[in-house]
Amino acid sequence: MNTMPVLPPFRSAGDSHPSSALVTGARRGIGKAIALALARRGLDVAVLDRVVTGELRAVAGDIRSLGRRSVAISADIARIEGHPAAIDEAEAAVGPLDYLVNVAGVSVQARGDLLDVTPESYDHCLDINTRGTFFLMQAFARRAVARPAATGRAVPLLRSRPRTRSPLPLPAVSTVSPKPLCPWPARYSRCA
Repeated sequence: MNTMPVLPPFRSAGDSHPSSALVTGARRGIGKAIALALARRGLDVAVLDRVVTGELRAVAGDIRSLGRRSVAISADIARIEGHPAAIDEAEAAVGPLDYLVNVAGVSVQARGDLLDVTPESYDHCLDINTRGTFFLMQAFARRAVARPAATGRAVPLLRSRPRTRSPLPLPAVSTVSPKPLCPWPARYSRCA
């Protein structure tokens, strides 16, 4: 059974440019699986994680072995000022981004009782899981709507479920609707 969500059309029928995506948290697990699945479906995929490791380079290499373009990008999504540079690097390697798949996420720095969570640990989760994710989606959407209409401006935003239970309001991020950004009828996918 194919469990991959239907990816919405976003390019005009005459556009021969391949589709492209940026996948955060792509070093392993769900992010890696999504990046490889998108490449198997014909997309060029930029993979991003906090540090470019051998694992992240291997994911990019696996994507290239499928005949798709890829690049391994180092960026901490909690550092909002770095978002434009990360998107620039991705687009330089795989072309204009059509999809953003936010998988990057962390849990509290030290597991334990709720009474032991420190403000620093909570802020770390919030900065990556919610704030960083939201503002990366915003940077992606701003870039997409600034493109000429001929290249497509639909803004599919995908967010996976968190890997762990978290006190953070992740469902609010998961339900950000790109519909107001798209002036024509389109289908939207959301991994939830």
